[in-house]
Amino acid sequence: MFLRHFLSLIFPEKCAYCGKLTDQPNRPCEQCRKTLPRADEAKIFCRVCGREKPLCTCHEIYFDGCVGCFAYEGAVRRAMHNFKFYKTPALAGAFGAEMANSLRQSGMDTRFDMVCCVPLHRSGKRARGYNQSELLAREIAKSLRIPCRPGMLTKLRKTPPQHTLSAKQRATNLLGAFDCRADLAGCRILLVDDITTTGATLNECAKTLKARGAREVCGCVLATV
Repeated sequence: MFLRHFLSLIFPEKCAYCGKLTDQPNRPCEQCRKTLPRADEAKIFCRVCGREKPLCTCHEIYFDGCVGCFAYEGAVRRAMHNFKFYKTPALAGAFGAEMANSLRQSGMDTRFDMVCCVPLHRSGKRARGYNQSELLAREIAKSLRIPCRPGMLTKLRKTPPQHTLSAKQRATNLLGAFDCRADLAGCRILLVDDITTTGATLNECAKTLKARGAREVCGCVLATV
């Protein structure tokens, strides 16, 4: 208790979204709690593919559902940018807590046998220093007390970032890019990523997992575009 108090004086807790000091670890500050663009409040999303309903792509998906916390805008967008590009892996604690809570609210928190994540190619992980989706998966697994298998999926080749491509290009950019060697017969898997736009990344990963026998693959993302 004393050590925790001492460390809090040296390294005070900050809100992951605005950077202001807060006394609640891994929780938004009071102002952000009121204004964060939560997905279930900001827009109406399809509970299967995770996209805004007019852009639903359910006719071509392999995953069985998707839970998202936020719309990718405002403070969430800024915080995620810091998380991915400015070497702030500690933000995974706050983000993972939100994702685990969204899973509980959806009733999906006890549904899975394991948690895995969308992988980075080894060159991308080496450049960034960490896989942000893996950090989120570990936090969710710890919160929900589900085994985490972050290395279950691997990325075989380097591909252009999805956000730089058109929707049509995104659909084919990742074809055959992932691999899984595990025997997943009958497993129910929670697949974690930081953000989804068209759902192409989740879709290709889910297809790979189901080819190894997975019975069910559901996505969980911090934000949806």
